[in-house]
Amino acid sequence: MTATGTSDQYIVSKKLIIGCGLALDQTAPEVEMMISGQRFFDGNYIAQNAELNLVCEDNAGFVWDSSSVEVWVDGVSQSVLLGDTTSTGQIMTVRSLLDLEPDEHEIQYRVRDALQNWTELQTMNARVASRAEIMDFGNYPNPFQGQTYFVYELTRDFDELVIEIFTLAGHKIHQIDIYNALEDIPLNQIGYHEIMWRGVDRYGDFVANGVYFYRIAGRIGKKSIDGPIGKIVKIR
Repeated sequence: MTATGTSDQYIVSKKLIIGCGLALDQTAPEVEMMISGQRFFDGNYIAQNAELNLVCEDNAGFVWDSSSVEVWVDGVSQSVLLGDTTSTGQIMTVRSLLDLEPDEHEIQYRVRDALQNWTELQTMNARVASRAEIMDFGNYPNPFQGQTYFVYELTRDFDELVIEIFTLAGHKIHQIDIYNALEDIPLNQIGYHEIMWRGVDRYGDFVANGVYFYRIAGRIGKKSIDGPIGKIVKIR
């Protein structure tokens, strides 16, 4: 009887210790925010029917209730959908389907865990464009030695998009497209892009040192939309 009583007391004490430990947890969840599964930077362009994605993680877990997540667009509360979680309940995914007009919009959100710890209110700005455009920010590094990145942003989804690289004489030596791009996000998807070029031609050979030109060329339906001509310098 004594041994059993000791064991029961130990179990009760252990539960109390765990319970007290959790109650003292005042750490808010960690939240990663994306738009339609793509990383998002403040001020980026998004689609009119974009989807807000939140991946929330907290050691204390979550109360599986939509009241644990608050999302606003331009001060108006948005409905949310809770997705799957792990067996421990420490990860919660959230979706909110947006319906936006062409304009600048303010997106805000916050999340709480099972112990009522709220994150700070997060505020991001997004833009919905009225027309399709390629915003070319150049390449970096430039000049480059081993590899360089073409940086651009699309204000809409394109049906097709390629990056063409030319010699000074106008001969096209390489094209980066959906078949050979070294990125997970499609080149023609709305939003911000950094596309790597390893400094090789269409045959996989490294190009000689010198000056080259590039152009980001896109298409929506039968309409061609091209970015400006950019200059690249390859050095040793």
